[in-house]
Amino acid sequence: MTIFTLEELKDTITLFSATEADFWSENSIVALEHNNHQSGCILKVYGDQVDEIGLKWTKTVVKNGYKEEKKFIEKSAEAISFF
Repeated sequence: MTIFTLEELKDTITLFSATEADFWSENSIVALEHNNHQSGCILKVYGDQVDEIGLKWTKTVVKNGYKEEKKFIEKSAEAISFF
């Protein structure tokens, strides 16, 4: 199983600015916590083969600005796809 730390997206993807990567990471944390997931949760990825990916984070996010569930879930999916 592969483990990804969401805050490390900015170190993993150098084609985007650190600010953009932080934005995607934060959206991922909001989406995961909104769906009752905690750091260390396992994401099953289905494709040619089934992979399990552990998602970790330590950052605490202030969720007041995240009102539209569709938008933060969409940005979360983008972030996870970059990994």
